[in-house]
Amino acid sequence: MKSGAVKQKHKIKKRKIPKKPSFLWAGALAELGRKYTSVELQHKISRGRGRKTPRQKS
Repeated sequence: MKSGAVKQKHKIKKRKIPKKPSFLWAGALAELGRKYTSVELQHKISRGRGRKTPRQKS
């Protein structure tokens, strides 16, 4: 190997520029906000996942 020559073992990858997030879904659940409180929605989600909410005894 000649002096001053450097071998690269791995190719250098170019860093990808992240895309800006799109917020097309923003406001899609606004109707639920008028119908339920945030706590009621959390309980509904918990029940949907099969978890018991703090007020559910059995």
